Amino acid sequence: MLKIRSRLCHKKVVIVLDDVTCHKHLEALADLVIDATYNITLLNDEEAIQLFSRHAQHEDHGKLILSQNVISYAGRLPSALKALGQFLCDKDVCEWLNALTRLQDIPDDDFIKRLKITYNSLISVQQELFLDIACVFRHWPKDEAMMILDACGFHPVIGVKVLLQKALITEFPYEDIVNMCTSSATLENNKIQVLHSPNGVAPSNIFEVVAKMKKLRSINVRQDVKTIVEEPPFLSNWLCWISWEGYPARLLPTDFQAMELVGLKFKNGLQEKLWAEFKYIPSLKVLDLHGSDNLITTPDFSGLPNLETLVLSSCKSLREIHSSIGSHEKLVYLDLDDCKKLEMFPPIITMQKLETLVLSGCSRLVNFPDIRQTMDSPKHLNMDCTGIDVVPSSVRQYCTDLESLSVIGCTKLDAVHLDLCSSPKSQSNRKLSVFVGGGK
Repeated sequence: MLKIRSRLCHKKVVIVLDDVTCHKHLEALADLVIDATYNITLLNDEEAIQLFSRHAQHEDHGKLILSQNVISYAGRLPSALKALGQFLCDKDVCEWLNALTRLQDIPDDDFIKRLKITYNSLISVQQELFLDIACVFRHWPKDEAMMILDACGFHPVIGVKVLLQKALITEFPYEDIVNMCTSSATLENNKIQVLHSPNGVAPSNIFEVVAKMKKLRSINVRQDVKTIVEEPPFLSNWLCWISWEGYPARLLPTDFQAMELVGLKFKNGLQEKLWAEFKYIPSLKVLDLHGSDNLITTPDFSGLPNLETLVLSSCKSLREIHSSIGSHEKLVYLDLDDCKKLEMFPPIITMQKLETLVLSGCSRLVNFPDIRQTMDSPKHLNMDCTGIDVVPSSVRQYCTDLESLSVIGCTKLDAVHLDLCSSPKSQSNRKLSVFVGGGK
């Protein structure tokens, strides 16, 4: 430091410091005048090609085309491009093809070492976030993955941005993530945290298997079972996400109380109801029971205060929606399409966030939902093929920003009363589209 100070004290210079990951590194130069700091972005495609070509030293047209594959593989990370260029510089086109194929399965040691330097510069929570993405969420939809990671305490909004900046990942969903681990990395101290087999049918002893996984955080499985069985003796309360198509039990375990669960998907399940008694699951945002033919009733939604998406479509035995749904203040999307035995929808009292309500195909539903309070949020209301006979004028009065109302195929429909003047926000309601047809 003294040498730097003595040499530069009487000179105007530009000093570029690369790979500064901590502001304290700059504070160590406090006696020098620092005019500005910049975050350097990743190379663009042209810059990446130039850097790689400089080290690969190729002029062959075939290699130039293959260079694009290298850039994609390296994610435009300068150190990785340099390492791969040096690795490929003395090889012909056939060797390049062979090497690139091999690298997909067995990365180059020097390449991995350089990536580890970047990985080691992350704070611990960012390292865990990266490993979860690389090992678990590579092919997941972005929104679902972000919800799970947030529930696990990884703060993914800022964390993913850091990983993108450091070129450890390229983009969501994680098709091109540099895989520094194998599937065995989901095992830690013999405590399995992830159980995924979305493309294959789970074994018949799946309940016995999951009962032993005390720290399980995510389940994504599918079963093809037609006979109802007893619920599993245990499900981990660490679970953040459950996607279990064809869940074959009547209920979830009595002692199941996953406080961090954000998503529960039981598509085409055999359950008659979710749980026998009231449960409080404060983090749940997505509940999808589509095609659960045996489902008779829903849970008390006051125990799911942060629920945003509720899908109950094609639940052909569903007769009753718990009255608490009408007072749910966070629900945004509610789909009850083709629930043919549903005869009544509870009064809507304080559903202030609801944007979309789908009741199409509920052929036994004879009364339009009783809306008792003004709501600015509803945008789309679908009542196709229901048994209603009147659309009341109160729809405009209470749903002040409604954009579309569909009552196609309502064979008992006699009247649609939509008085524009009854709305305190008549200007916004001028955009309302009403779809009518196939009725009387």
